[in-house]
Amino acid sequence: MTIAAGGGKTLLAMINDLLDVEKMESGSAQLQLVELSATALVAGALEQISSLAQEANTALVTEIAAGLPRFPGDESMLSRTLVNLIANAIKFTKAGTVTVIASSDGAENIRFAIRDTGIGIPDTAFERIFEKFGQLDARRAGTGLGLAFCKLAVEAHGGRIQVESTPGTGSTFSFSIPMAARQ
Repeated sequence: MTIAAGGGKTLLAMINDLLDVEKMESGSAQLQLVELSATALVAGALEQISSLAQEANTALVTEIAAGLPRFPGDESMLSRTLVNLIANAIKFTKAGTVTVIASSDGAENIRFAIRDTGIGIPDTAFERIFEKFGQLDARRAGTGLGLAFCKLAVEAHGGRIQVESTPGTGSTFSFSIPMAARQ
């Protein structure tokens, strides 16, 4: 691929990210709800991101609870949310481990968590990283739209996203999706 073609592909992805975030912020994005399997969502996301993990010498580990029920969700949005969160974890965890967890909190929610052994995030940055164009380190590649997309996609499902982190130790981004469709 030429430099121009690669740059064009990157620019197109940035424009699409911005358009998707704008649609969700305006409320014009429509969820395409189908019955989903947490196991299949995680497997699909890992398949998309495995080469990035290999390049970064980062181990991918899964912890999927047995017997998770199917739940209603927009497969494209939730898959993209997982891919974004796993890719970020890999980006900030060179030669470490990223663990992808799927569980339930009883009968209410399916919970996904992405735990890394990376550089961590200071707690003063927690709110800013979920804002459009909010970045912790502008020198790293990215548009600052990925986490904004994740937050909006999770909230569109009636869920919640959060982060826990200790600088120098790693971060855990987690989100929950209700098992009952949002009305």
